[in-house]
Amino acid sequence: MTMIKFFRHIRKSLLEQNKMGKYLKYAIGEILLVVIGILIALQINNWNENRKESLEESSILQNLYDEFSENKKLFEKNMSATKIAKQTGYTIMNLMGKPEEELKTQNIDSLYIYGSRTWGVPSE
Repeated sequence: MTMIKFFRHIRKSLLEQNKMGKYLKYAIGEILLVVIGILIALQINNWNENRKESLEESSILQNLYDEFSENKKLFEKNMSATKIAKQTGYTIMNLMGKPEEELKTQNIDSLYIYGSRTWGVPSE
């Protein structure tokens, strides 16, 4: 509040002394100070917005990384289940057309259940 009174006093004294040139210089200086203050405020605001955007970008990138890691784990688990099912399928296919005595030594129903169970495993 005292700054405003100080500037008002300077302005009033310059006008009372009929020093129009000095008053114009003072007015231009005051306008420049206001413009500089506004520019500084805008720069601070821009810096703050950039900082917020950077934090948001980092958060989004971290979320994407976490999601990718989880998807990679699920993919690897599904690939493992696929390999087991494939190997079991090949084993069953190789037993087709074999003599009944040889088939009795194999546990075909267990192979079938083991191979098909890999697809129904819930993700942990």
